[in-house]
Amino acid sequence: MSHYDYLIVGAGLYGAVCAREAVKAGKKVLVIDKRPHIAGNVHTEQIEGINVHVYGAHIFHTNDRTVWDYVNQFAEFNRFTNSPVANYKGELYSLPFNMYTFNKMWGVVTPAEAEARIEEQKREAGITEPKNLEEQVGVTEDEVPIATRMVLERGLTLVGCSRSGRVDFENAVEFLRDKKALNRVERIISETVEINSIEDIYTSFEKDLVNPFKTVLKWNI
Repeated sequence: MSHYDYLIVGAGLYGAVCAREAVKAGKKVLVIDKRPHIAGNVHTEQIEGINVHVYGAHIFHTNDRTVWDYVNQFAEFNRFTNSPVANYKGELYSLPFNMYTFNKMWGVVTPAEAEARIEEQKREAGITEPKNLEEQVGVTEDEVPIATRMVLERGLTLVGCSRSGRVDFENAVEFLRDKKALNRVERIISETVEINSIEDIYTSFEKDLVNPFKTVLKWNI
């Protein structure tokens, strides 16, 4: 009987990575799986020239450059941006919530107007701090506990605001004083772009749409 340093049960992403790294370190590894294929739930089969996800669609995402560079050694990844649209009673709503969603619900056109309407909904509901995720985003099987007009009619509730305030920036500055934290942040930054004109803003945003990492904008205007 052959001798192995490691027995790995499961040939999915985790097991496959562990096995490869162990072999690279000079170890002898046996990988077993109850299924007749590798890749676990991300396994695909070619059907009429198309890679079909046998166990349902899987989206690989990471904000760690080391991980991204590692997986790109083995396969070519297709660019995908998750931009769902909700159809509620014949009307379409952009998700996650953005200015288009707010415009459809309330007719507002600026972030300040949207923030004012959100604060109004919070006051009507008597909510100062969301108690759980369901209350925060309005995703629940129960009756929505908020006395609204436009929002409730459309089956949606909003609590809070996604805009950052002074405290958020102060916390971010304090967080980045930690060298370890700063090092991790730097690993997800792809490039720093100098903004000298309005055209530079448009260009940098267009480039960032197809970039899996973060772009830092250095404002010179």
